Amino acid sequence: MERRIFTNARTIGVMCGLMAIFFAAIAYLTGELVYRSLYVILGMSAFLVVAISSKSYSTLVVSSAVFVALLTSSLLNIESSGWRSLFGAFLFLASFGIGWAALEFRATRVLLELPFLFAITVIAILDVFFGYGHREFNHLLEGSSRNVLSAILVMLGVGYLFSKWYRGCAPSLFPLFVLLFVSVSLYGRSGIVFSVAITILAACARFGARRLFLIFLMLVPLSGLFYGCFGEVFVESTNFRHGFESARFLMFIDYFSSLDVVGLFFGRDLWEVSVIADYGGNPHNAFLRLHAYHGLVVMLFVVMVLSGFLLHLVNGRWFLASLVIVVMARAFFDIVVFFNLIDFAVFPLIFYSFYFARFRSCNLV
Repeated sequence: MERRIFTNARTIGVMCGLMAIFFAAIAYLTGELVYRSLYVILGMSAFLVVAISSKSYSTLVVSSAVFVALLTSSLLNIESSGWRSLFGAFLFLASFGIGWAALEFRATRVLLELPFLFAITVIAILDVFFGYGHREFNHLLEGSSRNVLSAILVMLGVGYLFSKWYRGCAPSLFPLFVLLFVSVSLYGRSGIVFSVAITILAACARFGARRLFLIFLMLVPLSGLFYGCFGEVFVESTNFRHGFESARFLMFIDYFSSLDVVGLFFGRDLWEVSVIADYGGNPHNAFLRLHAYHGLVVMLFVVMVLSGFLLHLVNGRWFLASLVIVVMARAFFDIVVFFNLIDFAVFPLIFYSFYFARFRSCNLV
C-alpha cells in the first residue's frame, strides 16, 4: 500500500515539476506573467506532494520557515519592487519543491538533464542552421538579453552535471562542448568564462584532475599556436574586445554606500541608486536584488547557501562545492538565479544536504 502511494506521489510530483519547467521556458520566450504564475503553482504543487509523501520533516520545517520569513519581508518593498519581492518568495518555494521532487523521487534525469540537453540542442540548431548570432539571440527571450540566455544555459549545465554525479554517472563532454560553441555566438564574456569553467569541472569528473592536468600540459603549445593564429579573431568576435571593465562593481559600491540603518535592515528601492537606475533598475547582481527586496531577512537564504557549500566541502564533495562556486559567482554578475525561474536547476545542488542528509551518493571526484 505504501509503495503504491509513493508511486502515485512520484508520478504526480514529477509531472508537476516537468510541466512547471515547460511553462518556465514559455515564460522566458514570451515574457507573460501567466506562465510564470503557472510555474509557481505547479512548483508549489510539487512541494506539497513531496512534503506529504516524504519523511524528511526537517526539510519541510526549514524551507517553510524561510518561505514565511521571505514572504513577510517582501511586503515592506512590494511597491518599490513592482510586486517582484512578493513573487520572488513564491518562486523560492516553487523551485525548492521541484528540486525536492527531483531528489526524493530520483527523477534528476528527467527534471535536470533533459531540459539542458533540449535547450542546448535548440540553441545549437538556431546557431548552425538558421544563422543566429548575438544580435538574433539578443531578442530570442522576451525582455531578456543574450546574457540572460547564456546564464540560463550555464545554470542548466550545472544541473546536468549535478544529476550525473547524483546518479553515479560520468558526464558526457559533448553537450558541454556544444555549450562552449554557442557561448561564443552569444558573445558575452561571463557566459564564455563560466562555460569553460563547468566544462573543465566535467572533464575533471570524467578523467580525474591529475590526468586532465597532464593533458593540459600537452595542449599548452597547441593553445599558444591557436591563440597566435585565431586569438585576435576570437577577441573581436566576442565581448572580450571591450576588456573586463564593468559597471557591476560600481553598482555594488554605490548601493551599499547609499544605505542608511533602515535600508540596511529592510532593503531599499533600487531606482534610488543612481548607477542602478541608469541601467533600468537592474543591479546585475542577484545578491543586491535579494537585499533590496528582503533586507537582512535574506541572510537566512544566504546562510542556507553557504551551509550547503560548506557541507559539500566537509563531506569531501569537491566537485559539487566547485559547482556551487560557479553558481554563486554567476549570481554576482547577474540576476538570472536566486528567486528566478531557473532556480530549479541549481537548488538540488545547493541544498543537497538539506534535502537528503540521510541519503548518500557515489562521489565522482
